[in-house]
Amino acid sequence: MGNFAFFKEKWGVLAFFGESAERNVYDSPGLAVMALRAFAEQLAKTIVALEGIDEPKWDFGQDKRIKLIEKNIDVMPQDIVSIFHTIRRAGNNVNHNGEKAIVVTSDEAMILLELGYSIASWFNDVYIYPPFKIGEFVKPERIEVVQEKLAHLELELELKSKQYEKTISELKAIPVSTKERANRRKRSINRHYPEKEARVIIDQQLREAGWEANTEILNHQKNKTMPERNRNMAIAEWPTLIGPVDYALFIGTKLVGFIDAKAKNKNVYSVLQGQVKDYASKTKPFSEIELVDMEGEYQVPFLYAANGRAYNATIETLSGVWFFNALDRNGLSHANNGWHSPDELKEKLKLNVKQADDELSRKPLTDYGLRDYQQDAIGVIEKAIAKGQRRILLSMATGTGKTRTALTLMYRLLEANRFQRILYVVDRTSLAEQTEDSANALIFKNLTFGQTYTIQPVEETGFNVDSRVRLATVQGLNQKLQNGELGTVGQYDFIIVDEAHRGYKLDKQIPEDEFDFRDETEYQSQYKKVIDYFDAPVVGMTATPTLTTTQIFGAPVFEYSYSQAVIDQVLVDHDVPKRYHTKLADEGITFNEGDIAEFINSKTGEIESKKLPDELNYDVTEFNKRVESIEFNKSVASMIAEDIPLTTPGKTLVFAASNIHADNMVMFLKQAYKDLGEDIQDNDIMKITGEIKNHNNAIRRFRNEERPKIVVTVDLLTTGIDVEDIINIVFLRAIKSRVLYEQMLGRATRKSKKFIKEKFYIYDAVGVYDILNSVTNMKPVVTNPNRSIKQVLEDTLTAPTVKEFETNRRELVAKLNRKLIHLNDSQEKEINSIFYLEDVNAWVKNLDKDDQSTIVEKETTINELLYYFSQNVDATGGILISKHKDEVREATRGYGKGNQKPEDYIQSFANFVKEEENRINALTIAITAPENLTKQDLKEIQLHLRNNTYTDQQLNSAYSTKNKVDLVSDIISFIRQVALGSPLESTETRVKRAMKRIKEGYDWTDNQIKWLNVIEKQLIANIVLGPTAEQALNRPAFRDLGGLRRAQITFKGINLDDLIGKINYELYVS
Repeated sequence: MGNFAFFKEKWGVLAFFGESAERNVYDSPGLAVMALRAFAEQLAKTIVALEGIDEPKWDFGQDKRIKLIEKNIDVMPQDIVSIFHTIRRAGNNVNHNGEKAIVVTSDEAMILLELGYSIASWFNDVYIYPPFKIGEFVKPERIEVVQEKLAHLELELELKSKQYEKTISELKAIPVSTKERANRRKRSINRHYPEKEARVIIDQQLREAGWEANTEILNHQKNKTMPERNRNMAIAEWPTLIGPVDYALFIGTKLVGFIDAKAKNKNVYSVLQGQVKDYASKTKPFSEIELVDMEGEYQVPFLYAANGRAYNATIETLSGVWFFNALDRNGLSHANNGWHSPDELKEKLKLNVKQADDELSRKPLTDYGLRDYQQDAIGVIEKAIAKGQRRILLSMATGTGKTRTALTLMYRLLEANRFQRILYVVDRTSLAEQTEDSANALIFKNLTFGQTYTIQPVEETGFNVDSRVRLATVQGLNQKLQNGELGTVGQYDFIIVDEAHRGYKLDKQIPEDEFDFRDETEYQSQYKKVIDYFDAPVVGMTATPTLTTTQIFGAPVFEYSYSQAVIDQVLVDHDVPKRYHTKLADEGITFNEGDIAEFINSKTGEIESKKLPDELNYDVTEFNKRVESIEFNKSVASMIAEDIPLTTPGKTLVFAASNIHADNMVMFLKQAYKDLGEDIQDNDIMKITGEIKNHNNAIRRFRNEERPKIVVTVDLLTTGIDVEDIINIVFLRAIKSRVLYEQMLGRATRKSKKFIKEKFYIYDAVGVYDILNSVTNMKPVVTNPNRSIKQVLEDTLTAPTVKEFETNRRELVAKLNRKLIHLNDSQEKEINSIFYLEDVNAWVKNLDKDDQSTIVEKETTINELLYYFSQNVDATGGILISKHKDEVREATRGYGKGNQKPEDYIQSFANFVKEEENRINALTIAITAPENLTKQDLKEIQLHLRNNTYTDQQLNSAYSTKNKVDLVSDIISFIRQVALGSPLESTETRVKRAMKRIKEGYDWTDNQIKWLNVIEKQLIANIVLGPTAEQALNRPAFRDLGGLRRAQITFKGINLDDLIGKINYELYVS
């Protein structure tokens, strides 16, 4: 009996294909491979049928079929997927006509036959219950047969395939329970793989990585196989002083690695720690081989242990290719997703990790024109790398130079030869192009980064072996991963991920700009698979770390916050947000039961009419998402036009709710400016979203050219795009995500080179502040009937107490049940099929029994259900069009927590200072002895107050609004006013009066007056000098004059400490 005979009882066609391959493996290996391809195709079709997966009716190849299985079920391990693809590719190569056809040998066909038996064995263990008792693969006997003709075999394969279609149809009709799917997955995970089968799979994996591998033939113990020049060989059963190691890796005659292969239920991590390292320390000498010159106890540098099982974090020590680099003094063993190629190991041999780390630790960071915090960030990252840390998170506020920091880090690492090739990952093509532009402008040693090191641009496909930096998008890498085209795991040995916060749940409305994932959960999963694929340390960079980010990278090794950057005057602060109020925004929009309402069909885009079965109420957070309000948009456009003249410096970024909304706002804004008599040109205002053609060019125009002045976007410009001239941010869409909100504000935080930007402005038409307060503060227990179901889900997931969780959970179930009422029978069946549910009604009902962690696990399914409802069930199946009249009411400013009135904000500030003055030493000094304040004291005060919503900007605005004066004072004056009742005046007035007294009290020289003028200017910009001359004058503002040493010469005969003390005293004398 043949290896595939067990299929005959129920799966006769599978048995036929398998046996046909066995029959031809010796004399007609090409026909054997074709039979195996047919076997694998029919096996995949059988799995699709058994799982109840709908396969498209059009021509659907094996490649897509395997991906369909991967996407829809979590049962097929990656090593089995890889075998399916290997057989598919081999079959395609043999089937090519003409010169492209590849001739296979009998040995190659035998390898594929063993692989075919591996997937047959897996299918038997997972899908046939109870499974047939089958043993290990047995090589078929060579018998004399009449050689099958190709045409005859193709005809018979086609005939058998058609006969098998009936079986496939019958299998599809059998419903599959959730329990059975879970059992299959369990059987697949727990399946016992014999070591021989593991060897077959490892042989194949090594061949795909570029090694010559065949355990039966390239075997020293059996065949006395020895390495040869110009060959990269994995020789099995290689002798050592304590017995044969399973494989020895040779590049030419140089011994570079050992591999221990185990059965799939063996702990490969422990094998690497013990047995493989023992082999590497007791190598048997041969005159014919060359050893790597290395220090320490090992004579072989690269050590591996594997069992053929693909890497799985759940069973980490039982899966993956465990690897230890004995050349890296601080490196730890770790699991990889595959094998290094010979070229990659050659490159590793060229690296001297210890020497590179030592060089980096000695090389000063002051030579690159970086700010202090950027130098600190690079220093911390380099130390983490030297310690062997493989996941590193850098948190720096938007606009503080993450890209510049990253480019300098890469330059240093490449110059020191610490790494060979760096992968720089972004989530959008525009960000990759922006990074490339920066690299081609940044100069090191009279050459740009791009001139020194070859950069492979994002649009260039394939792998450029000469490049040192590869720019790529997550989406592009994910596509390569799905297609099996990512290459070997050592292709890149260092990775930087820009905007690493991606993977948080975006508050998106539509897919945009290559965002080809169904939701953020899927994005996060694929994003992690991509960065986990390569054997490389990964640095994630973000301005907004999230829980997901820290789960992937760990806690940040370095942080530089927006608040700190504002205090350091690296970034600009924002003015108090201006809130727009209109009649509809305040009162909402109501459609009455029985109204004939127009709506935009979300599927066809057509405008349709429908009689409403129920009353519908929408608040401002749903405007332009669920209801398109033309009058509201016109009202807001008129207020924007009044507040932001086109002639003022800077640019404006408007965040709309959808593409339709963005189009309307562009039209309404143009009309509003025209109505005000502005000299407006058509390209002054435009939409930039992923929907428009050449959006990257449009972004460049927005960044570099005078026009457009105002851009309306949805999601495309929320993250990572640098347009330093943006001075106005306008919110026309409600958001609930803290991360997204901070990313949006980050578009305006940079200083401009074209004009003085002391602050930027926020205009809020939908109450974003209120929404964020409701997300970040403790939620009220009392249910709000106007909350959307999405908000209820969010509150359920984040409820801080059991009582609040139970209240929100109950409301969530009630709202879902209300949706279910509108389902018809066919929709219920469709939902059950799509989401693998036995009964959606029972599933929703049972949510009321789930704890919080269980509902977190079900979040994706709930969101997908809500999306299904929005497309198929909700009252209209589209966006309602509102023609309700609107009117402008007022524009207000709210301060601090809860959007307080100016007088309430000032009083809360006074209360806060009185409560904190004895707790914080720097605050006590500011009140009792301000002349002794240091710059560090000022930063400590500013940071503490800012963290409690008290900033110079907000206090100045609140005082000015309350007292109807135009005031620009400083934080020390505000503190002393509320604590001591000191008169409040502008910083400039106080400084000029103090410096006037200083100048009038002595006969100063011209050079001394010049110094005093600079001190005056510095005090107006930053009210604290410092208590001593050294602290005051050793700072960047005085470097052009020569710093402290020059001051000592200029003020010869005058005690500088006394002079600084006198200036500090005069500042606070009434």
